[in-house]
Amino acid sequence: MRNYRVLELRPDGRVTSKFDLSAPDDEAAKERARKVAACPDLELWRNDRKISEWRGPRPTWHKIRRVSNGG
Repeated sequence: MRNYRVLELRPDGRVTSKFDLSAPDDEAAKERARKVAACPDLELWRNDRKISEWRGPRPTWHKIRRVSNGG
């Protein structure tokens, strides 16, 4: 297992929170990071190497709830 760090970012690029995760490889780490992160702007790092980054909106609870109510 490899150790990774996920940075959750504000739209202006400042770090709001970070957490560590373990995964067998980079692809598994990417999948896990996107599933557990609380915000849409992320960076995934392994030691001092940036593996991936994601920017942009994800559905929010409000949007999901509105669709499930038939709207």
